[in-house]
Amino acid sequence: MRGYDAINRIKARLESVCPLTVSCADIIAMAARDAVYLSKGPWYDVETGRRDGGVSVAEYAENDLAPPDSNIVDVKTFFSVKSLSAKDIAVLFGSHSIGTSHCGAFQKRLYNFTGTGRMDQDPSLDAGYAAKLKKLCPPGHGHSHGGAKVPMDPGSGFTFDLSYYRHVLATGGLFQSDGSLRDDPVTRGYVEKLANASSPDEYFADFASAMVKMGRTDVLTGRLGEVRPTCDTLVD
Repeated sequence: MRGYDAINRIKARLESVCPLTVSCADIIAMAARDAVYLSKGPWYDVETGRRDGGVSVAEYAENDLAPPDSNIVDVKTFFSVKSLSAKDIAVLFGSHSIGTSHCGAFQKRLYNFTGTGRMDQDPSLDAGYAAKLKKLCPPGHGHSHGGAKVPMDPGSGFTFDLSYYRHVLATGGLFQSDGSLRDDPVTRGYVEKLANASSPDEYFADFASAMVKMGRTDVLTGRLGEVRPTCDTLVD
């Protein structure tokens, strides 16, 4: 996760004033909110009181997320386990309005989409957009932590706005999972509504609500878990 150095600096400042009080989990939740707000998105209250887990395994985290090459059935399955609805999916995917991705997360859409070795691309991906992506990510540059960094919302990658939904509707989005929003009546309906909206107010309210809802899943509180003194190392 990029930006974790900022989390560590925040934690160090907090520990100097209030030792073992604010968890790393709460810091990450509030930092995510602040990143959205500083990108001209909504401000929302973050529920606090989370405690940190005693184990941190990258594989567990990856298995808890829908991969970027997921279809809509897989995406809905991943989110339903967290009690999140189809509308929640469409709302939360709007966070792709800001940030970048390495080529490896979407390169399969550009080359060998069907897995037959024919160098075919995802037919749902806009041809013009695909051509631009191929220039940024030629074959062999798909390493997840190397190569080009591609904006998830081209032309508006630093502003939290409705541009993402217009991009998905017009091109199929950067990730296959983005494009899959067009394959379900609920998620497509929401994408179309926001792509044609004149104001982000309704979306901002929906996003705030969905983030609070997601923030209540799989939470450790009370005597469960711990409050770590640092966020980049585990203490036995």
